[in-house]
Amino acid sequence: MGLHRFDFVYRIIPIYQLVLLNSTVCYFVSSVRCLTFHLHDFNSKFQELLESRTKSEQLSERLLAAFSFHKTLAQKVRQMDGIFRVFIFCMLVTNVPMTVFGAITLVRRKNLLSFIFALYDVIFCTVQLTVLTMVPAKLYAELYAFPSHIYWGHAVWTRYDPEVFQILRTVSEYVQQLQVGLSFGGLVIIRKSSVLTAIVLIVPYVVLSYQLYTQGGKNSQQRVMFSKLLGTSEN
Repeated sequence: MGLHRFDFVYRIIPIYQLVLLNSTVCYFVSSVRCLTFHLHDFNSKFQELLESRTKSEQLSERLLAAFSFHKTLAQKVRQMDGIFRVFIFCMLVTNVPMTVFGAITLVRRKNLLSFIFALYDVIFCTVQLTVLTMVPAKLYAELYAFPSHIYWGHAVWTRYDPEVFQILRTVSEYVQQLQVGLSFGGLVIIRKSSVLTAIVLIVPYVVLSYQLYTQGGKNSQQRVMFSKLLGTSEN
């Protein structure tokens, strides 16, 4: 009877973990989106500066000021990476297998109620996986949009000024060599290409796992093993 006193605690702990996890993810998204907004605003103003008819002397000073501000934003991105790199690593390492097994479990549900619960798990994992990859990738794209704005600034290239050209060339080379962004545990920076690579790897793994399960009818031990992994039972 004494163990029944802790039933309420046992039910509260998963709810508490879920709320804490969602709160952490929301804090991560809001922090990254805020910095992404500042970078987007900077890129818009920088593009307007390149399209303006500012005199060469004033343009050089404003370009140097913009370059200094971009360095400040890049330092903030680096600091944010130091804060969230372990969080992103742990979340992706646990989320990807959950998404894979959740998708396999979804296609095996036979009644509507269990299908709805499995669908909720898959949607929840997919949303988290999307947030943990696309939000950092968007931040990376905004941080490295600097050289493209320089290239498309036609007003700058229509008038020759060696000092302005030298500043733009230095800035462009610096940004292209800059290795800053939100990383996967400090191993690789998350960008759009890495997101596409993850999708290409996950989808075939889901198909392969499901094929191994469906073709394991002749091996009862294999089916039992997959059933335990998927949280289902063999009837």
